Amino acid sequence: MLGETPQTPQVQVPQVNTPQIATQVPNANLPATNIDSLGQGTAVPQFPQASQSFTPITQAPPAKSSSTFVIYVGSTEPVPGFTPVAQENTTVYVDPRQTIVYSDLQDALAVVDQYNRPHVKLQLNDTGARKLSRHSANNIGKFYIATIKQKLVSIFPIDQMISNGSIAIPMKSASAAQTLERRILDGD
Repeated sequence: MLGETPQTPQVQVPQVNTPQIATQVPNANLPATNIDSLGQGTAVPQFPQASQSFTPITQAPPAKSSSTFVIYVGSTEPVPGFTPVAQENTTVYVDPRQTIVYSDLQDALAVVDQYNRPHVKLQLNDTGARKLSRHSANNIGKFYIATIKQKLVSIFPIDQMISNGSIAIPMKSASAAQTLERRILDGD
């Protein structure tokens, strides 16, 4: 019986009382020509060649666009043009024209340095990095005065030009650093 196709035996599968799972194929009515053109290259992972260069994906800016977080250039002594600010038995003098603000930030992270001293490390965006470089170069010997909600957070010296777009705010404790990080990132 050449040319005859062998018959497949019929098998009965007993039904079990299990819930039926319905499956649907999206766009099952699309013509085959349209299906071929959909998602080209998406079904097979694409791996870069070893010689290919990469551009890192930059982090998204913080979700909020404003905050009360400000770093001023300041002094512990009166300076013409600087505004006196008194808090908790401390008077500092800040320059309202030389500031780093929330919109200058790219990221904030609570860290400890190699001596186990807590800091909040700020990574600035391009605009903030240029401001930091200019402020630090022009104000060696003065201070950075970090505030949030117009409350003094930290005072630290400007002892060199900072050109890498990153600044570390010294904090009294690791928990204070974590709190400040959270408040900055939340746009407090």
